[in-house]
Amino acid sequence: MAFIDLNLDAFLIELPGKDFGGNIQVFGNAVRRVLMILRKADLDHMKQKLLKTQMDPELLKYKLSYLVENSQSWNKRNWVFEFNKVTFFITSFAPFYPETNSRYAFGCENCYILFQPEISFAIHDLPDDTAETNWNKPITVRDKIRVAFRQGGREYEVPLKLQEPMVHDIVKTIYPHDDKIEWWLT
Repeated sequence: MAFIDLNLDAFLIELPGKDFGGNIQVFGNAVRRVLMILRKADLDHMKQKLLKTQMDPELLKYKLSYLVENSQSWNKRNWVFEFNKVTFFITSFAPFYPETNSRYAFGCENCYILFQPEISFAIHDLPDDTAETNWNKPITVRDKIRVAFRQGGREYEVPLKLQEPMVHDIVKTIYPHDDKIEWWLT
């Protein structure tokens, strides 16, 4: 994997804030479109490889039937974004998030989608995620991150339900008690 050889831990896509950073609905729609474009390109590449290598027409038809992307399925616990056979943890940042939000953009005019290959968490030996945090004596890297966010006035929301679909964390609500938006369906 080239990103490992290049010592890269993340990829960033920048979207113009004037077009996509006015509100969470517009931004969520833009994030969905970016993810769909990337997945479609990836799936098209896989289809072309199959068409060149698969000789059995029935098996080809069967395999091709699985190479589709439907954003409505993203709300499942086992869904994770994949590109070029690499799974990614995705976060996003936009100018409409207030200073108290962990997705605050620190005055940047534009919006950002951050793609972190999940393998990079293993490479850096990060512990599994947990809803527990040692607030008074942070031990793990995750504890230290959460404490730092809290001390900065942008409390990082601990995943109370680790069984919640990952899609809810890609475009985060503006305020902690806001209803979750289904940005992937817009």
